[in-house]
Amino acid sequence: MMRTVTTSLLLLAALFGLTGCGDAGFDRDTNSTATAANANRATTPAEDNVASETESATADSDANDQVAAEPEPEPEPESSGQQPPSASNSIDHFLPPPSGRPSKGVVDISFEDIRLPIQEDMVFRPFMLTDRARELDGKRIRISGYMLPDTKTRGITEFVLLKNTECKFGPGGQADHLLSVKMIPGEDTRFRDDPISVEGTLIIKPFQGPDGNTWSIYDLTCERVSRYQTRR
Repeated sequence: MMRTVTTSLLLLAALFGLTGCGDAGFDRDTNSTATAANANRATTPAEDNVASETESATADSDANDQVAAEPEPEPEPESSGQQPPSASNSIDHFLPPPSGRPSKGVVDISFEDIRLPIQEDMVFRPFMLTDRARELDGKRIRISGYMLPDTKTRGITEFVLLKNTECKFGPGGQADHLLSVKMIPGEDTRFRDDPISVEGTLIIKPFQGPDGNTWSIYDLTCERVSRYQTRR
């Protein structure tokens, strides 16, 4: 009987010992798992920092690429500081090319030299002639002005030279502000918008228009037409 009880106690003790070992083993596994989890949690912030730095670097790189991809504005051309010459109808305000000398024996004059006391739509009278105008009659002269536009642009043998583009030939015009120009035989010229210089022989020869008023006073037998040149 005693042996039976003892044997039963030993079996119970053995049973409880195995159960306890199993709990201990579970605790160790649990502790190991917890330790591993803690280790994993300990390394996660570092990995997060690395990932954040990587994402930041990637974002910076993308931003730099975007800036580099934007085209740079083209530099504005530097101003020379020079203003274009303003347009003017007056020969006195035209910006001329380098001056040149008139042909030998040619007197360089302007319309001021042949100005007379006459107004628009008037009849010329001999008493209106000035001493300077009489002096230049029959002389070879050079004078500058503007060609009156015509239907022809080339092969022109006759034209009217105006003091400025505001002058008129005919009604409303002033007869001493223009010349009736006729090229010498065998010579012609072309139309020019810019002012020109003409050389030839000046003749006082008043011309009366259909309205009864004097339309021109001077004729010029022209030998040469050139770009406008300043007086020398």
